[in-house]
Amino acid sequence: MAPADVVAYEPPETLDSLLALFAECTARQIRVCHWKSNSHLLSALAGSTDLDLLVHPDDRAAFLALLDERGIKRVVAAPGKEYPFVENHLGVDPESSRLFHLHVHYALVLGQRHVKDYVLPLVEQFLLWTRTLHDVPVPAAALELTVLRARAVLKYRLRDALKDVLSIRTPGVPRHIREEIRWLEEETSADDLMRAEQAVVPTVPWAVVEQVGPAANGREGWRLFRLRTQLRSHLRPYQSVGRGTATLRYSGALARKRLPKSRRRRMTLPGAGVSIAIVGADGSGKSSVVGDLEAWLGWRLTVRTAYMGTAQPSPQTSVVKWLSKKSRAVSRRIQSGAAAPHRVAAFASRVAGGLLAARRVSEAHDRKTRSETAQREVAAGAVVVFD
Repeated sequence: MAPADVVAYEPPETLDSLLALFAECTARQIRVCHWKSNSHLLSALAGSTDLDLLVHPDDRAAFLALLDERGIKRVVAAPGKEYPFVENHLGVDPESSRLFHLHVHYALVLGQRHVKDYVLPLVEQFLLWTRTLHDVPVPAAALELTVLRARAVLKYRLRDALKDVLSIRTPGVPRHIREEIRWLEEETSADDLMRAEQAVVPTVPWAVVEQVGPAANGREGWRLFRLRTQLRSHLRPYQSVGRGTATLRYSGALARKRLPKSRRRRMTLPGAGVSIAIVGADGSGKSSVVGDLEAWLGWRLTVRTAYMGTAQPSPQTSVVKWLSKKSRAVSRRIQSGAAAPHRVAAFASRVAGGLLAARRVSEAHDRKTRSETAQREVAAGAVVVFD
């Protein structure tokens, strides 16, 4: 019996709508597989992470028609994450109301972080040599392993090499990638590796990628950096963007990651976005509903909230509000004093009334400004929740 403090691992519950989608692809002979990160396939099928699907380009029309039938909508990639031959689709499981994100590839697109600057002509090989994992078609482990090794070394940076050479901080090849390499190696036989070599050569240099695993486990920084140089040189015919453009895109992605959370943009809806208004009396739970919507849709979409009440005034309105309160208090004190001249009381009352009117106008201006800002976000494809 397991110790009392040990909690057994329970895999996440898969979404029936996703399994039904793969079954329908098989029924319609749509060539598709989940082509990478299959050691975490259960999490993807539960909607916790993206599903990276590889679809044969000749089957694109049939696949999109199937998605349309199932109410799965195409969305626009977040800034800096627009890659060639890649589409993003968002769906919702009707039973659990969980969102799921399909990252649909019509070519094998990979490369350095935030860039994906290589397109490998290996679609046919990946879709012809598959196996079934959790009722989903996935590439043969040897094929997936080969391309994962290439992906790992293409993402390897100079700073990663320095960390490994100096044995500081975390290894240059992240732990989850090293664990995935080991998992795929356990799923792969020697015969499968020989077949994988025949499938990927000459596109991928076998002598380079087979060294990646041992070098990564040994934190051999300069060796990995040399392997990256060799692989880049070999894959130059399949490079989709120049080195300078790739560097600029990478730098732009790093700059966007440093933006405040409120300014970061996720995926958006094509064309105009959507406005959602939550209306109710004070204390009815509007803010809770707004927060739930933001958490649910904001998992992948750009969601903005627009507060249309008066409890969050702008700096200008805060000043006018303070002056209005003070003037009304002064006016009440003057009017309550028996010796106060009538003219003084009337003047104080007019001042208080004027400042109250100015406060209402300023509050209305705040609401107008928020509404206009929100409408611009909607026009840019965001989901805006009005409170």
